[in-house]
Amino acid sequence: MEALLDFVAINYETVTVAATAVGITSTVTTAGTLRRGQRALITAETAQMRYTYNGTTPTTTVGHILEAGQSIEVIGFASIDAFSIIRTGGTSGTIQVTMEVY
Repeated sequence: MEALLDFVAINYETVTVAATAVGITSTVTTAGTLRRGQRALITAETAQMRYTYNGTTPTTTVGHILEAGQSIEVIGFASIDAFSIIRTGGTSGTIQVTMEVY
């Protein structure tokens, strides 16, 4: 029987996404121990944005589109560390991020 992963939220942040690509906080100290996120749940609240998670810097025309109201999951240390996002238009966006471990 396949084991199910039981993810636990360890961090939450709101990130403003402007004209320069930004990342997310991939590590957090809990109970005196530095922990790396293993899954990030990211929800776009406002504006259209583009993101990457392979080390490529997104631009207004490069990267995956993320529309306001959409959510994505980024899984794995390397992908979370490499996650980067930028707005596509003249209005900054906001994302909500919950970082989880199992």
